[in-house]
Amino acid sequence: MSWDVVVFNLKRKVASVEEIDESVLAEIGTYADFEAMLKRRFPMLTNEDGWLKADLDVCCLETGLGELHETFSNTIFHLYGENAVYELIELCKANNWQAFDTALGQMLDLDHPEQNGYKEHRHYVEQIMNKRL
Repeated sequence: MSWDVVVFNLKRKVASVEEIDESVLAEIGTYADFEAMLKRRFPMLTNEDGWLKADLDVCCLETGLGELHETFSNTIFHLYGENAVYELIELCKANNWQAFDTALGQMLDLDHPEQNGYKEHRHYVEQIMNKRL
């Protein structure tokens, strides 16, 4: 099960997703620009039918592309493995992006990821799995 995190390029820092609207969204660029940006950070990045995948030794990050010349301000990353969030956080810091954890329903604290990091995600997944049993 992936850990899904939405990445936003915003004009100002927000404390919660409820603060995000059209007035604070800023373009990341085109999807072609985004792919090039990710390839600089993750040279092993592959593109399979518009799905970008950075398969690292200990984790994996995956995101989808839209039309290459379309601009966008946010996208979702599917994270696999404990270290994936740290890779995503470094990407966010390098580009001044903010991230929203869809499972926990809160913005990630990029300076203190342990507050809402992998352990919290695993706890959330365990709760879901226990409800299914």
